[in-house]
Amino acid sequence: MNILTPWTDYFVAQAGAAGALTGLIFVALSFNFDQIISDDLWLGRAGTGLILLAQPIAYALVCLWPTRTAGPRQPGPPRDLYSRRLRRRCRQVTHQDPGSPPPGRHSRQAAPRGRSQLRTASSA
Repeated sequence: MNILTPWTDYFVAQAGAAGALTGLIFVALSFNFDQIISDDLWLGRAGTGLILLAQPIAYALVCLWPTRTAGPRQPGPPRDLYSRRLRRRCRQVTHQDPGSPPPGRHSRQAAPRGRSQLRTASSA
């Protein structure tokens, strides 16, 4: 369960109110756009107003994002198949002789096709 589930209504209201106010400021800024762009003081105030009202929208949407966790995660390594294979592979690599080829499919790979033909063609 998401720990923010009891706060869902609050975040919906916060996103709606902040979105409405941001829209109103955006429309108000579009009426006097030339005057606001020409004055640095008004340009700073307009940018600050838009940013300060857009932040609660972002925070509310992040808090409303659905989660998959059913509870707190247990500390420790993950227990999936990929991580077990990766740990086994790391143990094989760390416990091998320095001169031996690495275990796995790297030691079974054949030479790429065409390489021997290139050598014979260049030596001829």
